Amino acid sequence: MNRIFLGTVLGNLLRNALLIPAFKAQGAAFATLLTQGAAFGLQLALAMRLFDLRARPELLGRLLGFSLVLAGAAFALKVLLPFSWWWAFGASLALGGLLALAFGLVQGRRLLALRAPAQAED
Repeated sequence: MNRIFLGTVLGNLLRNALLIPAFKAQGAAFATLLTQGAAFGLQLALAMRLFDLRARPELLGRLLGFSLVLAGAAFALKVLLPFSWWWAFGASLALGGLLALAFGLVQGRRLLALRAPAQAED
């Protein structure tokens, strides 16, 4: 785990050194995005190996589809439409909930069951 952290920190420093002079704050943001993505992927691979976890390709596909559609919609709400950032953020949150239902990441019946009062045991 420490090697992962050291590698991502060094990679982030290198990406920042390359991207910030040319792209300023956007370069720093992109370097951080790449670093966080790499850290996530490496930690996930380590956890899967240590705990003998198996990937479910259909779930990974739904997660990827959800992420791409939500990112595109959030971009459209913020950049292409004349909303202030907090309206776009609120709409993105609401859309994220609806998309999670549509992509089957959240099951509506189980969500509604959380509201149901607990049945008393005899």
